[in-house]
Amino acid sequence: MQPNSYETLKNWYLAKLRKFALDTAGEMTPSTLMAADKDAIERIIAERSDKTGGQAQGPLPASAVKFSLGGNALVDVKSINQSLTEMQSRITELSERENAIADFALDLICSIEENLKVCAVNPAIQVQTGHPPVTLVGHSIEKIISPEDKNKLVQALDDARKKASGAQTELQVKTISGLFRDYRWTFEWSESNNTFFCTARDITAEKQLERVKHEFIAMVSHDLRAPLMSVQLTLGLLTKFAMDDIPQEHREQVLGAETSVKSLIGLINDLLDLEKMEAGRLQLNMEEVMIQDIFERAIVVLRNLATERGIKITYEPSELEFKADGNRLEQVMINLISNAIKFSENNSSIHLQAREAGRMVEVKVIDQGRGIPEESRPHVFERFHQLKHSDSERGSGLGLAICKLIVESHSGMIGVRTPESGKGSEFWFKIPYRKVSAH
Repeated sequence: MQPNSYETLKNWYLAKLRKFALDTAGEMTPSTLMAADKDAIERIIAERSDKTGGQAQGPLPASAVKFSLGGNALVDVKSINQSLTEMQSRITELSERENAIADFALDLICSIEENLKVCAVNPAIQVQTGHPPVTLVGHSIEKIISPEDKNKLVQALDDARKKASGAQTELQVKTISGLFRDYRWTFEWSESNNTFFCTARDITAEKQLERVKHEFIAMVSHDLRAPLMSVQLTLGLLTKFAMDDIPQEHREQVLGAETSVKSLIGLINDLLDLEKMEAGRLQLNMEEVMIQDIFERAIVVLRNLATERGIKITYEPSELEFKADGNRLEQVMINLISNAIKFSENNSSIHLQAREAGRMVEVKVIDQGRGIPEESRPHVFERFHQLKHSDSERGSGLGLAICKLIVESHSGMIGVRTPESGKGSEFWFKIPYRKVSAH
């Protein structure tokens, strides 16, 4: 083991925290301030050397030396000395706080040799798992890792050696009572120390919540969707073949029930789609598609909805052909166009465009509706987000979130802006232009 290995571990961890703080603090860092001080001090020494024939010996008299630090205010050496003393006191205080942060961090922090032996570990290991640090130092980290996860551990360490950014994986840790808890591990390889530095965060509660969510989605799929589809089928047959036998005063109720059941099934399908995509189980069926065909299929689906409002949907002819999941892109277009219909004025128009933008295909859906307030734009693609003060029919709040996941699964991006006309909204998405090979 390396000497002072726990100090080395703490220094690595604190350096990570400092870097994070500087990255998020902006451009004004201590180094830029020190550069200003250095320039001022060099000017003082140069002036004194000129007066003494190039010999700058002895202390500078505090009463004689005054200079400006990045401004017009004059500062004498006595003031600087006082400031430096206060700064040193502050640095000492911050150093003590930093050490406390490392010693009492909630995350597990450890360093591991190439042979997987633990060099050092912080006290959090005992608080969270019951293992005293002294019982782990000098022993293999495999002592506390689930046997099923050992291959994942080895793979993560191998990846960390190859990548400057390190590697992440999820490993189960065995507590002193024999139970296993879920941790998200980050590994970084230090060539100079010949050591892996690691942090691990307890995500047991997150994993449990995720399992509950999956169970809930499975329940929704099995116990709600099937009965609702049966009710929808029955109501559909009723409205198609037996409406004449239903008293006039009850017909509207039957039609309303059919619409409500259809909306509930749509919500359930959206939830299932969203869960599948977020779990990474969305499989793209990449095929040759023409964007104009996708436009036309989406318009056919929404034609009746648009006609009821007197809204005209147009598109610019396009011969763009590329590789994508055609069905999923059609789902995106249907969601974007139906959203445009919902927030458009009666007897207005919606226009679709597609163009090649460098190595991307950019698609736009432009409406003449009320537009999206600037403060709401960053949130419109969040799940269950609904625009406030809307008198339009409210949806599930999942359609745009699903669009975002589908586009991102194509390695693309999606957004909304105000069109050049200054009226309405322009929803757009871009996906890589994967050209179709010549036949």
